[in-house]
Amino acid sequence: MMNSRSASGVPTQAIYEEAFECIAGLIDGTDPASAAIDASLAPLHQNVQWVEDGTITRSVINERFSHYVIPSSVVAGDLDRALRVPKFNEVISPSILFWPQARAKSDAERMCLVSIESPAGWHYDLWFPGYLWADNREPLDASRHAPSRRHGGLRFDELPAAGGNE
Repeated sequence: MMNSRSASGVPTQAIYEEAFECIAGLIDGTDPASAAIDASLAPLHQNVQWVEDGTITRSVINERFSHYVIPSSVVAGDLDRALRVPKFNEVISPSILFWPQARAKSDAERMCLVSIESPAGWHYDLWFPGYLWADNREPLDASRHAPSRRHGGLRFDELPAAGGNE
């Protein structure tokens, strides 16, 4: 709405007012755009389902760290899609195999290691909670934490509590 209406010369305030008028209908499903929006979220719903049914394995290591394993059967030969990182506020689409929003359902306050199996071997991606970029007096700085022989990296049991403000 914002892009198309702005391009048409509609003032920003008017666009916001139009958007707010749509909220109730979007929540209750009566807005004409509801069906298209629901359909656009299908990749995210699939991601959540994979975690819930165990297709993608989720393990909570401790209160600040979890681990997801995406097997090669889910990657299905499309490693680029499995490794692709979404741009900020990118629209949900099939272009990414496992969206950060799916992990945030259960692990919004945890760092998440995502292990991706492929014929070429294992690929790893470490995700920090999305809120770390905004409104934190003391954002988590993983470089402050000493290497550990036990984990071969950070001592996750010594990371500050979620939010980094304690």
